[in-house]
Amino acid sequence: MKQLNDTQKLFIQTLKVNPDGLTLAEASASAGMEFKSGSINALVNNHHLVEVVGTKEIVVKTKRKVNVYRLKAQPEAETAEAPTEPAK
Repeated sequence: MKQLNDTQKLFIQTLKVNPDGLTLAEASASAGMEFKSGSINALVNNHHLVEVVGTKEIVVKTKRKVNVYRLKAQPEAETAEAPTEPAK
């Protein structure tokens, strides 16, 4: 069987001090190093040292592009004629 790399060893150590289980993000924060699923999947599927004990629903902030709107520049005459109160 293939030797464990340093990342996998650190992940196992992190789980030892958190026996209830952690998400990859939680384990990364605890260890101070980002764990990627590729390294961890080998511990589950090949080495059989780690098990998936469930799932967890988390709230995440996402980044997306949104439109920003503003009025087009209007000639002075059109601006003066613009209504000051919204139409009812």
